[in-house]
Amino acid sequence: SEWPEFCNGFLKGKTLHGCFYDHVLSWWQKRDDPHFLFLKYEDMKKNTTGEVEKIAHFLDADLDTRAVEGIAEKCRFNNMKATLDSSRYSDRRDMARKGIVGDWKTCFTVEQNAAFDAMYEEKMKGTG
Repeated sequence: SEWPEFCNGFLKGKTLHGCFYDHVLSWWQKRDDPHFLFLKYEDMKKNTTGEVEKIAHFLDADLDTRAVEGIAEKCRFNNMKATLDSSRYSDRRDMARKGIVGDWKTCFTVEQNAAFDAMYEEKMKGTG
């Protein structure tokens, strides 16, 4: 399986796009800047339409209900995954797995979970 190798590399900051935590923290520094909007995947899954409305408001875009619902439909996991899966760029085809919040629990061993939790605590301390 590719998972153990990926997990080990991830914990060492050795991924195709570099250290995940460094990337997130570089954007987190901009959290109080009014030009940036932070969204959470879990919120998008729970209420896609509401999050699209939040983005429209942030962009000061006047969208009617039909437009918001159309955008929300295009942003649903299964639609975005289909686009990624048919990408000519191979790294994009591996970006989306199942789209299930909490599904990581089916992949992580107890040891991997402990290592991830320790790394997360170390790197993300104080971010809320």
